[in-house]
Amino acid sequence: MNYLGIDPGKLGGFCLLNESGGIEETHKMPMIGKEYDMMALSQIFELSAMNISCNIFIETGIPMPGLGSKQSWGNGYSHGVLHMAASFYGFELIRSQDWQKGIPGRTTMIKGKPVKLKSADWKKRLIAYAIQLEPSLPKHSGICDAYLIARYGRMKHLGMK
Repeated sequence: MNYLGIDPGKLGGFCLLNESGGIEETHKMPMIGKEYDMMALSQIFELSAMNISCNIFIETGIPMPGLGSKQSWGNGYSHGVLHMAASFYGFELIRSQDWQKGIPGRTTMIKGKPVKLKSADWKKRLIAYAIQLEPSLPKHSGICDAYLIARYGRMKHLGMK
């Protein structure tokens, strides 16, 4: 059984884990200019699921207050594209709150009080945590997130979360 984690969005990525949790392959979100490369997307799904049993986990989109209509539409579009591509193989949606829950360092102490990290600082922490677990990962936010999503999905599937 393999596990494919997907971080959606134009800066997202893919990470395929084997049965024992080792990395088989990683990909940045395939793009042609500003558009998704649909042929490359379908090839990633075909390779991931070819001749093997594969669980696919896609991070769900969450409403983001303050985004403009163009960015909100882009987020929705990216999820639609990925849902369509993955629908041939079946997939499970994973909430970001769920896969990030067990990752240490979301808050820091300032003057003796816990303070939640700013989004950019948390993103850096996620990359550092993923690379700490798997040093061979590239320092790419989307791929690191995809690795953590696949890892969470694998643990959930095996009853280890």
